[in-house]
Amino acid sequence: DVSFGSFKVKQQTLGLITSEEGDAFELLPFDGIAGLGFPALAAAVQPGSTKNTPVFDNLVQQNLLGRPEFAFYLHPNLAAGGAVLWGGYDSRLYEAPMKWFPVVEERYWALDLVEIAIGNRSFHSTPKARASSWSGARSSADELFRPLLIVDSGTTFSSAAGQVWHAIQEALRPMECNRVHHLPPVVY
Repeated sequence: DVSFGSFKVKQQTLGLITSEEGDAFELLPFDGIAGLGFPALAAAVQPGSTKNTPVFDNLVQQNLLGRPEFAFYLHPNLAAGGAVLWGGYDSRLYEAPMKWFPVVEERYWALDLVEIAIGNRSFHSTPKARASSWSGARSSADELFRPLLIVDSGTTFSSAAGQVWHAIQEALRPMECNRVHHLPPVVY
């Protein structure tokens, strides 16, 4: 069993890290990682075995949450911290109205990506779009693709299909870290 906060999750399987490499382990103070991915991405216990059940799925299956939801609160002032809210959200921590988006691929927390705005420049599409339908995207091929936005609290990486990525790079040039406050806002 695993306990955290007021929760006791019965028969929760854990992975154990025996060796840590990289700056994240030295710079960020944490005791563990609670994966919030779908069961399709859960690591197997042993090669050839069935998948583990992620902690959030066990919280839901064991009726430990008020609602089958979780939320993140990230304060704009990093020193003020943030929170993971289990079983719902706190209406004091966001500006109404709440916007809900359907998950379209239950492997990742994938949403249909309809628009990206970078500063005053927007890139639009629709599900199952043609590459050339993204305004500003250059492509010699006009293949079908489904632009997705994957919400992942465990990474800071951004990625996009080649032609869309090139359009984003043109609108959002790389610069020195001490000058990033000059970059335009990116809104999905």
